Amino acid sequence: MNARSKTVHHEDTKSTKKSRDFLLASLKLKRDEACKGKNCSPRRHEEHEDFSLVFLRALRVFVVKCLKLMSMRSGLHLEPAFNMIKIHQQTFGKGKPIVLVHGWAMHSGIWRDFARQLAKNHQVTCIDLPGHGQSKKIHSFTLEQVSEALVNAVSNESSCWLGWSLGATVVLDIANRFPERVNSLVLLAGNPLFTQSTHWPGIAVESLDAFAGQLNENCQATLQRFLSLQVNNLPNYKTLLKTLKAAIMECNAPAQETLQGGLEILKQADLRPALSNLNVPVSVILGGKDTLVPVNAGQNMQALLPKIELTIIDRAGHVPFLSHPEEIIALISRFMDKNDFG
Repeated sequence: MNARSKTVHHEDTKSTKKSRDFLLASLKLKRDEACKGKNCSPRRHEEHEDFSLVFLRALRVFVVKCLKLMSMRSGLHLEPAFNMIKIHQQTFGKGKPIVLVHGWAMHSGIWRDFARQLAKNHQVTCIDLPGHGQSKKIHSFTLEQVSEALVNAVSNESSCWLGWSLGATVVLDIANRFPERVNSLVLLAGNPLFTQSTHWPGIAVESLDAFAGQLNENCQATLQRFLSLQVNNLPNYKTLLKTLKAAIMECNAPAQETLQGGLEILKQADLRPALSNLNVPVSVILGGKDTLVPVNAGQNMQALLPKIELTIIDRAGHVPFLSHPEEIIALISRFMDKNDFG
């Protein structure tokens, strides 16, 4: 099945750069005219140039504010081109649209075989998180910035968003902040609160802190350890680990600040209120042998949102789409087919 591969360029596109350069050149011309015949000192000349740059920055702020106001009034999410970045995505198949968002330190290539199978009946878009795979990194890898980058990159149509691990956190935030873009959610090996707290199962905060420290000392070894954690205790762990390693080696590893930003999101984000307020169909799929997302987190999620469709795959770990692809595809297809997403 052929894929439609697209890299969405939003970071300093040629047209944006030309417009900015033209405006700056015009301002400098005005500066020269202001100094003409006045024998301006070098200091005075610099002051005029500084004013031009200040004016340009002020104009940028004004444009952003105008777009935000237009967004509020129209219900559309509008962004200036200079606030956007290059996001890579691939689309397979036709049918109801579903967007796949990968996990920490990975890229969209991890979905490839799974996506092709799912695309037999659906339109599947695989997207690289900022700073992962072929997507450019963003200045600050925060949940808000990541979500906005993805929403701005994909088609404006309302879609099902499937998030795996960190991706589940991202799609929950998108559903909360951009509800018009989401008609359903699939949370795959995800947790609205990734860390353990009182009456909520998750990974220990100390474990994430230790992981962040190890990342600073030896990034490559830490990534390899993380891959192993995802398939621990599974009968076919050697095959799965080989698949994960091959996928991650297709692209350069994300920058360390991007990786640390992802860990900080997992450590700090609490999207339980967002989950409890959702008004769209939600499917939660967990692995019974997952060492990163405790299986009993599913019951806690159901307590927050009773209408959740919860499925536990007993013999799966943190990568059920690799260990049990047929089961996952069947679950997603039934979920998509029985819900009218309009």
